[in-house]
Amino acid sequence: MQRVLGRPAAQFVGGEPVANAEVAAPQSQAAPTEDDWFGQPSHQLLGEQRIQDFLVITFCAAFSLIGWLMIVQGADQIRATRAVMQWPTVDGIIEATEVYPVDGSPGGRWRPHVTYSYAVGERVVTATRLALGKAPLEARRENAERYLEQYRPGSAVTVFFNPRELTESVLEVSTPASVYVNVAFGVILALLGPALLVLFGFWPRHRVVAPPAQVAA
Repeated sequence: MQRVLGRPAAQFVGGEPVANAEVAAPQSQAAPTEDDWFGQPSHQLLGEQRIQDFLVITFCAAFSLIGWLMIVQGADQIRATRAVMQWPTVDGIIEATEVYPVDGSPGGRWRPHVTYSYAVGERVVTATRLALGKAPLEARRENAERYLEQYRPGSAVTVFFNPRELTESVLEVSTPASVYVNVAFGVILALLGPALLVLFGFWPRHRVVAPPAQVAA
């Protein structure tokens, strides 16, 4: 690990760690070989502490992988929300509302629940789904009850329903702010992995190789 941490330190002070006592001569510039991709000989690709260096690379790659997964998941949620916005609408009626505790949530949480009905042609459907995701979790019961004030029993609502599956419907089509937060955080993680590799000196770079010493005749 000392060798790994020495790479960024040498970059910050404007130097380059020298493995041998030979000094690179500013003569002809040789083409990079496999030994030059990571600034170390191929038999020392991960440095002297191979296991520790491998863990550093794996750690950085994990950051990027988690970030990309969060980006893909968020993009799917945004795309699904836009698709729901294209669903046909119909007038519905709020049948009942209630607030119930969510077991197993840290610190105790309360979730609002809404039951509504709507008619498509001669078919009457009763549903409880508010949005594509789950209904919001509130830390206090009062907050959950305040959320339900917009869905009073007997009031009219606009229902978005899937024309291919009439029982699939929602009342809210806006993308939650948490989705955009997760995407932004995913971008940060995806970029953090390569940034750490550059910091620790694992990123491929070109290095001038000293030509072999010539023996005077």
